[in-house]
Amino acid sequence: MSAAFDDLFNEMADLSPEARARYFDEHDIDRATRLEIEELLRFDGESSSALRNYIRELARVAVGRFDPEGTNCGAYRLGKLLGRGGMGAVYLAERADGEVSQRAAVKLLRPGVDDPSLRRRFLAERQILAGLSHPNIASLWDAGHRGDGQPYLVMEYVEGEPMDVYAARLNLRQKVALFLKVCEAVSYLHRHLVVHRDLKPSNIFVRADGEPKLLDFGIAKMLDLTSDATITHMRLLTPDYASPEQAAGGAVTTATDIYSLGAVLYKLLTGASPHQFETSSPAVVAAAISAGRITAPSKLAPVLKGDLEVIIMKALRKEPHERYASVDLLAADLRAWLEWRPVQARSGDLWYRTRRKLRRHWVLATATCVIIASLSVGLYIANWERLIADRERLIAERRFSQLRLLGNRVIDLDSEIRKLPGSVDARQRLVAVSLDYLEGLAKEAHGDVDLAEEIAFGYTRLARIQGVNVEFNLGDSRKAEATLIKADKLIETVLTARPHDRLAWYRAAQIATYRMVIAYSEQRRADLALHAHRAVERIEAFLWSGSGQGSESPSEATHDVRLSDRGAAASLLGNVALNLVNIGMYGEAAQYARRAAQLAQADHSPDLITQNLSILANALRYQGDLDGALSAIREARKVSEQGSYANDFARLFNLFGPLMREGKILGEAEAVNLGRPDEAINVLQKALDITEEIALKDPSESSSRVRLGEAAWVLGDILRDRDPARSLAVYNLGIQRLGEIGHSLQARRDRAVLLASSSYPLRTLHRAHEAEARINAAVSVLRETRDYPTDKIRLDSHADALMRAIAEHLAETGNPERGLAVYEELLKKIFASGPEPEANLQQATALSCIYAQAIRLSKLTGHDTRAAELDSQLLNLWKRWDSKLPNNEFVRRQLDAAKKASIVNTPSGTPNNTARLSAGLLP
Repeated sequence: MSAAFDDLFNEMADLSPEARARYFDEHDIDRATRLEIEELLRFDGESSSALRNYIRELARVAVGRFDPEGTNCGAYRLGKLLGRGGMGAVYLAERADGEVSQRAAVKLLRPGVDDPSLRRRFLAERQILAGLSHPNIASLWDAGHRGDGQPYLVMEYVEGEPMDVYAARLNLRQKVALFLKVCEAVSYLHRHLVVHRDLKPSNIFVRADGEPKLLDFGIAKMLDLTSDATITHMRLLTPDYASPEQAAGGAVTTATDIYSLGAVLYKLLTGASPHQFETSSPAVVAAAISAGRITAPSKLAPVLKGDLEVIIMKALRKEPHERYASVDLLAADLRAWLEWRPVQARSGDLWYRTRRKLRRHWVLATATCVIIASLSVGLYIANWERLIADRERLIAERRFSQLRLLGNRVIDLDSEIRKLPGSVDARQRLVAVSLDYLEGLAKEAHGDVDLAEEIAFGYTRLARIQGVNVEFNLGDSRKAEATLIKADKLIETVLTARPHDRLAWYRAAQIATYRMVIAYSEQRRADLALHAHRAVERIEAFLWSGSGQGSESPSEATHDVRLSDRGAAASLLGNVALNLVNIGMYGEAAQYARRAAQLAQADHSPDLITQNLSILANALRYQGDLDGALSAIREARKVSEQGSYANDFARLFNLFGPLMREGKILGEAEAVNLGRPDEAINVLQKALDITEEIALKDPSESSSRVRLGEAAWVLGDILRDRDPARSLAVYNLGIQRLGEIGHSLQARRDRAVLLASSSYPLRTLHRAHEAEARINAAVSVLRETRDYPTDKIRLDSHADALMRAIAEHLAETGNPERGLAVYEELLKKIFASGPEPEANLQQATALSCIYAQAIRLSKLTGHDTRAAELDSQLLNLWKRWDSKLPNNEFVRRQLDAAKKASIVNTPSGTPNNTARLSAGLLP
């Protein structure tokens, strides 16, 4: 603060309001300085008693004579301090009257309670909250005054994170979906004549289940009340989210909240506030907000370019009447964006921007017209010179085109020879030749964007042949990944040069999707999620992009994709959904699968409809909706069986998925299912037969063998106790076919699990030594792939299956103590991996199976205390799921089984005394 400002403040301090006004007018004091002086003088003249009270209470806290923690507010005992604000403090509280166990947040008016304006505001908050009831608004439970007269509010305690912190780990579409829930809450407020006036991420907490809660109505108001409309309100607001009319002390309406919602959305999607200040001075900050200058969101996040940016900027317009007329209209445009429909904000956006620019820059606009006219003559002359340069460029492009066609035609040959038996060697030679061509072209691509895009596409197609598990491939995922990295770098240069290139966005989405598929085959979960979200963002950009350079559709330009734009997007989205299911992100997977199925139906693509309904069924299954899952998968199977396909391979592959998923839904062992194993066996046998038919036609084709291994694993597990001999035959077929694939981590891991799993029927058939040999072989394979031993093991992983096989083998061959020790070690490593059995139904099912076996062995070996602990954990797990999914048939079956096991004693007897096997078996 300057010395001149200090002198002016001291001179004004003792003057009456009327004298100050005359002084300001006579000395021509600017408005910003005048407002700041008035603000400081208001605090200088506050009630002395209020100030004394405030100081007294602070002193009491400082000397330890007053600490609200441990005291009561009505039926609630205060706990730790959660936060402080301008009006008071909020404490975590527990209900202390013994009636019910309940946590709450108690808000106490800060010391200085005889400040009339502060008390009015606090009581107004209480009145507003009392009239509200919405699932996304924190509820008011109680209110009153303490013995010392200090008022308090008892509110719902929201355990979660501020919205911007929570949203930081979401992708673009998830952020918008989360924001829509906040819009619903604010719309509810407006319908009840309440304006929040302080919407910001820290006032919106998101719980672990993804539900946002609107908090802090400390400066909210009813629309039929009046309130101070001065610059001093900036002290109570967060300037980053305040509207221009708030900053200027104007009327506060629902448009104020719409502006703040726009600012919150800007923050969520860009990571930055729409307002940037170089000073904390209230007057300067207010002036900056009133100016209405906001950086376009796409400058900070290019993916926002298009409809989403238009929506944000309409909500953030300076003039209230130019914003959305209601929160519902803002939400409608966001839903339209999510559903790939036109947004209403587009209709008036061009004229709005043009009108504003002309009004601000009318002199420049006039001059521009003159300049354009004068330049036209110059451009006409320059075009003649360009023609000469263009001729030389066309000659160079013709040379590149010849090389480009040669390279692509070599790749095209693969689609013809892949159907021939014994074609692997020929395909490998084609890959080598194509790679040479592409490497040569890449050296000549500097500065040629078209050529860079074509080379990126060539690399992408080459990677599919090398080892992306979306078609018949050579099973070399590492080389495929290296090739895709080259493609990704090239396509990024294209998008940098041409951010509206429709075809480039599609190809970029393809690359991200294929890298996601490879990450799954190599069990790189974090990479999978990263590439999945990147793929979705690129698919969105592809669907957003309009006509223009490079805007031809995939069906016209990608050679191997014969789909419309909707079909192309459905294919990629389906792949994303499938891989998200595979890593347990079921809610997000269902969202993308449902959208992909809708796109496929609009495109009349039976194979895509089948694929995406199948994926949707899996996502629903793992959320506990087994009836919905069965309905979706049977519809997929019906579409698949009635569809027409280019060849028999395509028909069989398209039918395999629905059969496989239907069998799992009906009765997959130790998994979420309908409990109908006999039906499951018949369906899964058909899936196994299909893949065997394909494998027999081409001894070197890998995709069918991977699928056969999957079918053998599921079918063999169901048959294990029902028909051991048939189960062993199924396992053996899977082991054989997976062994015929080279250079595939996924195939080696799956084969190791089949080896370990086959130990169960082998023991039942009295071939325990063979069982041990197979387990040891599985150990060797997973050691080579570095999956075992390990400090962390995921549920349902290859290492999980192996350790369970080891534990059961030890227990059934005379050493239940060692078997129990292996189960205990497995549980320790599973919990080290951070499982979420209370949030993931499939993980709950898998974990409960381990609990059940550990309980059995604990009772058998006399460890009754440990058995009781595990028994309690198992029972509580399903009680929580029963509360979460009430009346769910599958959950009720698990809960009933857990209750039954908890009261049934293990029959007395001795362990199986099969001959002790070699000590080489590693737990």
